[in-house]
Amino acid sequence: MQPLFIESTKHTPTIHADIDKGLITIKGSSYPEDATDTYQQVFDYIMHNQDKISQMKCELEMEFLNSNSQKLVFNLLLILQNLFDDGKKIEVVWKYEENDEDMREMGEDIKQLIYVPMVIVQA
Repeated sequence: MQPLFIESTKHTPTIHADIDKGLITIKGSSYPEDATDTYQQVFDYIMHNQDKISQMKCELEMEFLNSNSQKLVFNLLLILQNLFDDGKKIEVVWKYEENDEDMREMGEDIKQLIYVPMVIVQA
């Protein structure tokens, strides 16, 4: 399966998704006016390949998320939660930089809203 790679821009993170490796990584800042196009590619990639997924680890290492991006990242986690509900092995790792209390707290808030296994670690 061909991996998905979206290069970072000034306003969007680097995104790499590889069904064969069972890994999604999103790293950087996300604050475009409309992040839907960027994240929709990830949603489509997962949805079109969901039958091939047996496990998936999603690593999020965000420096900043605007409110629109927060919503889209949460939607990604809900897609993963649906896979988890279908018996897939799903894990989320939320990484934050030392002293970045906002990102740590955002991870903790999200963790309370989903029931996919999620760890919050300092990067």
